[in-house]
Amino acid sequence: MLLAISTLDQGAELILVRDYDSALDSNSIRIEFNDEDIGATNPANSAVLAIEIDAGLQVRAIVTERRETPDGPILLLELT
Repeated sequence: MLLAISTLDQGAELILVRDYDSALDSNSIRIEFNDEDIGATNPANSAVLAIEIDAGLQVRAIVTERRETPDGPILLLELT
């Protein structure tokens, strides 16, 4: 996961995928880059996006900003 995230910069295209097997969040949305799971959306966003994805919408995102934090990078995304 760290390798994939370390290569992500502004403009990178990501795919958001429903994660029906998540034990933590029944609305979980996985974020993928080059078919690799690199993280998840926060629960508030997942609750909204899950409805759309369950209805058949394919959700993609573009990295608009990358912020480095002591806990690791945070990516700001624009949904497409």
